[in-house]
Amino acid sequence: MKHTYIYLLLLTLLVPTVCNAEDYERKWGMNISVRGVSYNSDVTSKGYYPNDDEGNLFTLAADYYLTQRLALTGGLAFEQEGILTDLDDGIGLKKLNKFGPIAGAKYYFFPKKWIVQPHVGANLYFNFLNLNSEGHGVYSADQGYPGSSVDVAWKAKCPFLTFSPQLGVDVRLISSVSLTLGWEYRAPIGGKVEYDARFINGPLTGQSVHIKDRYSSAFNVGLKVDFPLRDVSDRSFNNLLNLLFIFFSNK
Repeated sequence: MKHTYIYLLLLTLLVPTVCNAEDYERKWGMNISVRGVSYNSDVTSKGYYPNDDEGNLFTLAADYYLTQRLALTGGLAFEQEGILTDLDDGIGLKKLNKFGPIAGAKYYFFPKKWIVQPHVGANLYFNFLNLNSEGHGVYSADQGYPGSSVDVAWKAKCPFLTFSPQLGVDVRLISSVSLTLGWEYRAPIGGKVEYDARFINGPLTGQSVHIKDRYSSAFNVGLKVDFPLRDVSDRSFNNLLNLLFIFFSNK
């Protein structure tokens, strides 16, 4: 199986662009991606010390190329922040939603004919949900200490604005379609999410923790299509078929 992934990587890097890549000028692009978010927090523990909470971030964005290396970005983002991820088989016992537009820019380093396109950039994430929210509830743990009950009181002032510098790479798969990978640091400007949790039954009865989120980081994977679309060369198409054949024949 290890060799399969090596073959996939090599074939992906070998999928060529069309012959007129030097003359091709991309005008704009569409990108859809999903990010796994990890929240770094201040923790005050009385017996129970959880790992960092986690969340999901989904984005749909468009790039407009001012030059072939500099692009402006705009789109929409939906984020779910989980509370007490350690005790849930998803992202948390309680979920806080955030939604709003994105605005940013990114700069590509390599000539456009290169298949691998690393870039740096930054985004501003705006949010219009849970600007002031608080509540209280008793939840049952699904993992960690299954069956335990946890009393949770949260107070959320989700930030209206988050500044997010990022590193990324686009790997052209075929024609105008690229796989996108990246990492970003996410610094909230104003707002905070904090909560108190106390076990009321189970092996940790009486133990508690106070958590206040500070910043987060995220890894993303997605697909991007640049326009105008380019024709697919025979060699590109054959290499893609070989890649898919190797992948599925080793399942």
